[in-house]
Amino acid sequence: MPPLKKYGSDSASTIKLEWQPVTGAESYRIDRRIDGVGEYSVYKTGLTATSYEDSGLQAGTRYCYRIYAVNEGGTSAKPAGTWVITRPDQPGNVSVATAGTDQIHVSWTGVKGAESYRIDRRIDGVGEYSVYQSGLTGTSFTDTGLNPDTRYCYRVYAVNTNGASAKPAGIWGKTDPVVLEEPAISIINPKTTMWDGEEYQLKASTSASWSSSNSAVASVNSNGILKAIKKGSATITASAGGKSANFTVTVDPITTGKSVSNGYYLIAYAGNTNYVLDVSGASLKDGANIHLYK
Repeated sequence: MPPLKKYGSDSASTIKLEWQPVTGAESYRIDRRIDGVGEYSVYKTGLTATSYEDSGLQAGTRYCYRIYAVNEGGTSAKPAGTWVITRPDQPGNVSVATAGTDQIHVSWTGVKGAESYRIDRRIDGVGEYSVYQSGLTGTSFTDTGLNPDTRYCYRVYAVNTNGASAKPAGIWGKTDPVVLEEPAISIINPKTTMWDGEEYQLKASTSASWSSSNSAVASVNSNGILKAIKKGSATITASAGGKSANFTVTVDPITTGKSVSNGYYLIAYAGNTNYVLDVSGASLKDGANIHLYK
């Protein structure tokens, strides 16, 4: 009975066997059994070497071998069988999905005969592949703590006691870039009360576009010049980068009279402010000695 001294699988479809020579043996015979498929049957006879490569096998499948020494007197005693498993196939349907600025999710389909899975990883522009994760028993992995806006390449292997599946093509994933939030916008010293016909230069904390909710009351042009037109209220808005700020301006009319004489007159009202025209001793023709107070 020739004992096996070496056996293993170099691929998903081959198993190599090697045994000790037996004195008096003229040839060797191999009986084989496939796990879950019947019993042993004579598989190879008349072998004169002390090694054999079994090929055309199924990936990730267990095969059991019995090796006999043979001469004209017959075969050696029945040996114990030795189980050997082929390497697994490559995992299928490998895919990557970006999960933000610092994560990439890797998933794959499990394969027969795999005891675990291994991921090799490469960072774009930084060296070559290296073993990154091993001993994974599931069919997905989330890679965390990554750099934003960076490409990573992954190779997924199936592994069993005889080694890993064949080298697969790498699949690239890229993290999202960091999106800087636009700063808030504010309106500097807004003018909330105006006389009709008055103009005012508006300013914002950043370059902005301007609009009025009621241009018939108060209009504003692209340069931020606010013009009061008639009595009423309007909301003035400054917008930039998806942000906005606004205020309400109230427009009051200027009150006028057809004629005046010496004395004091309330000529207009805007907000909480009274304006008084002092025409004491004034000349209506040239406007001398006319004063406006509030």
